[in-house]
Amino acid sequence: MEQLTLMLHRVPSVSDSLRREQIDLLQTRTDKGLLEVALASRLSGDTTWLKSFIREDMASVVTWRQQRGQLLDGYLGVAGSLIDTSDLDALGHSLREDRKRNAVRWRCREVWARHWWDQYWHADTDEEAYAAWVLLLQIVDRRAHAWMAIPSGMCDEQPRRVAHYRLNYDDLVRAMNKVEKKLDGEFLGRSAFDWVHPWLKRPDYVLHC
Repeated sequence: MEQLTLMLHRVPSVSDSLRREQIDLLQTRTDKGLLEVALASRLSGDTTWLKSFIREDMASVVTWRQQRGQLLDGYLGVAGSLIDTSDLDALGHSLREDRKRNAVRWRCREVWARHWWDQYWHADTDEEAYAAWVLLLQIVDRRAHAWMAIPSGMCDEQPRRVAHYRLNYDDLVRAMNKVEKKLDGEFLGRSAFDWVHPWLKRPDYVLHC
């Protein structure tokens, strides 16, 4: 994550208008860019301004803004209950439905990641803990940096699991980054194309749309 992006969210004196400039198409025109903004907001500990922006986007009459709001809401995550996501893997009846499902999947994947993280530490046996770890690697993403920490007392209660976590931390980071593999070339789930607003590869094209 760029340090400037993180600083804009962590410094209380930064105005919301300056933060909002990050989500302007001139600054953020890929799904990875939107994820960066959501992650920075989470790491700052204050998601108020981003939630307000999301509400504005979702209330817009412009379709792509509605979809951006939905995706940002999915990226922001924060809370939710465990649900069966198998139905979300099927193709929707339209592109709009597919994008809505994608946003829900992003929200759900963090809920499941937190679940398997908790199961890893509190499983009755090391075998069950390892199974939880494997499932965690399938679902975790960088938003885990906002909440992932070794639970209190585990260094004494579960020293083997602490050692396993530390020895395999690089694998965890690689798993986090893997999920973002295609995000840098897409905007709202579609490949970025020159001259097609708002799916733009070059920011200067925005000025001519």
